[in-house]
Amino acid sequence: MSHTQPEHLRFIACPHVFSAEKDRIDALRPAGGTVGEHLRAIDWHPESRPARVYIDGVLIPEAQWEYAVPRAGQSVVVRAIPMGGGQGKDTARIVALLAIIVISIAVSRGALAPVAGALAGSGGWAALVGGSTASVAAGATVSIVGTLALNGLIPAPLPRRALPQPLPEPRLQEAA
Repeated sequence: MSHTQPEHLRFIACPHVFSAEKDRIDALRPAGGTVGEHLRAIDWHPESRPARVYIDGVLIPEAQWEYAVPRAGQSVVVRAIPMGGGQGKDTARIVALLAIIVISIAVSRGALAPVAGALAGSGGWAALVGGSTASVAAGATVSIVGTLALNGLIPAPLPRRALPQPLPEPRLQEAA
């Protein structure tokens, strides 16, 4: 005997990227309706939670979610995927941001401490406070300016938007 009833499909959704079990949905859903409608029924919004959808093991591209209609007896599997994967620009941003962090830490840990201490005065306390403050300020400046430069050179990706939906046709109202 089959696990699904003839008028239903098996719907499995794994909303967590690194876990197939946490908050997993495994339910029988009525047949009919598009993949997009089934996703909205469980409050899954692809613009904020990207996913891969399979019907009986066949990947359904996101562009077809509003048209693909799983039949009774089929299995629909939805898996969350990490956002923005597969773009070299993201990797370059991560490497550049790590470099900015390393440089700002190096600057704040003492690259300018002797110079700032000498400028603040020859006393031990003045040298210590002046060097620490100047080093932290220089590290923060490197971090801020570096991040601004990074965003100018390699902008962050724009948020994903939902596909445009057709507008409903206007209806004429009869005069009473």
